[in-house]
Amino acid sequence: IKPNDKTKYLFSELDDEKHKKAFKRAYTFDIRTRACDTARIMLPAATLTNVAMVANGRVFEHLLKRMYSSRHPEFKDIANRLHDTLNKVIPKYVKRANPEGEEFWQKTDEAIRENLQKYLPSCASWGGDTEAVKLHNVPRLLDNNRRSVYHLLAAVYFPYARVDYESLVQSFASLPYEQVLSMLSDAVGARSVRRDRSPRGFEHGYDITVEIVADFGVFRDLHRHRMCTLQWQRPNPHLGFEVPADIEKIGMKEACLAVEKEVRELYDDLEKELGDQFAEYVTLFGHKIRFMIGMNLREAQHMLELRSVAQGHPNYRHIAQRIHNLIIEKAPWLAKTDLFKFVDHNEYDWARADAEARQSQKALEKGLEI
Repeated sequence: IKPNDKTKYLFSELDDEKHKKAFKRAYTFDIRTRACDTARIMLPAATLTNVAMVANGRVFEHLLKRMYSSRHPEFKDIANRLHDTLNKVIPKYVKRANPEGEEFWQKTDEAIRENLQKYLPSCASWGGDTEAVKLHNVPRLLDNNRRSVYHLLAAVYFPYARVDYESLVQSFASLPYEQVLSMLSDAVGARSVRRDRSPRGFEHGYDITVEIVADFGVFRDLHRHRMCTLQWQRPNPHLGFEVPADIEKIGMKEACLAVEKEVRELYDDLEKELGDQFAEYVTLFGHKIRFMIGMNLREAQHMLELRSVAQGHPNYRHIAQRIHNLIIEKAPWLAKTDLFKFVDHNEYDWARADAEARQSQKALEKGLEI
């Protein structure tokens, strides 16, 4: 903590008041951060958060259309308030956003849901593989074979299903091919203008396509990435709940599991009465969620090196490390380059302490008050 000194000191070895103050600041921040990282598993998915956006008129128009078309009443409420605000600044850019929603998106969404229930009812119940990370072999989607169609449909229907991607592929392969093509047509939708965009699943086809089952907190961290296609299934309590070792050490594991059990029962009751789109709000950050990420090598480099840094949350660090290992297993020639040079596979106990100490050290070197 001493300026221009890389030696590590115990608090009892410090005599300068500025150095002691810097030590206490780093220590307090590190403890608070680790405590929050550990305790966040008990936060409800409905926990409010701040969202800031910088966008142009075209993006805001698209956002309003999406929110107005949602089945969630609160989305429509936020869209109304956002629309009122934007009308004061850029009214011409958002005039085409219809408060009744976009009929094309609503009908396409409903058709996919109905098809899943009608033709693949087994995929509408929670189940399937819950392996933490899987790297899928995705065929070339422009190849003229049925396997490509099955994989594309699995990607499109994935957010609506409750099983893993491979189970969806196998389920589509079990249907008559004419039925499969009909379900594909329904997913594309009855487009009447070029602005009628098909679902995000049609971005499918990346060489790096991973399926992840991790807690909601990890998903919230990873879904910030933009140079990729990320799709997820609804938050739910039926894919598992993992209690961190720190909570077990202080003897609160059973208390956490008791709360989780009550939440699971509440979710089931709400789902029966109101549907899963409302029940998902009571799930906890510690409940696991299934999601898929498709990306190219450049985005993989950025994501895996960023999410494996020493100061990162251990849960997403392990996900990043596993994805890196799977990529290298599939393409070992990449290991002969520096493409993933800074993916960190080391394990740390108090990684943020060093980072905080360096911040305090820099401040002291510049003569700044801490």
